[in-house]
Amino acid sequence: MDFETLVIGEDRDKIWITGGIIQAQKPINSTEIVTLGEQSNDIGPEMPLALYRHCVAMLNSSVAIIMGGVTAVDPFVFNNKTLLYNFDNDNWTYGPDLEDGIDSFLACNVIRDSGDQTTIVVATCKQNKATHSSHETMYL
Repeated sequence: MDFETLVIGEDRDKIWITGGIIQAQKPINSTEIVTLGEQSNDIGPEMPLALYRHCVAMLNSSVAIIMGGVTAVDPFVFNNKTLLYNFDNDNWTYGPDLEDGIDSFLACNVIRDSGDQTTIVVATCKQNKATHSSHETMYL
């Protein structure tokens, strides 16, 4: 499936599953929300792009960011867009584009949130070699 997950909810009692790939050839744009302890799965917000091998992190208590990933398989098409999902407003917006040439994201995490500036550390893969890259972005 090659999807990404993120713990969400005020009590951190939910897992948000984003994207993935089916039959090794078709990225999907669906999401699911699994509530821990209740053994329930709910359909989540549909992503504007079908993605897998992407990265997802929380920017603050209500906004998640999805970065990079693959949007098509044959041939591979790599995504340089960022998607922002606001859980409070239930809407998607596009964030700033990423640098070209990033093949896929291995991991990402928000490490500092002070005032209007958020720093996201991203481990990326370029040309089949693991590298480390930082993206510092202003979100108002």
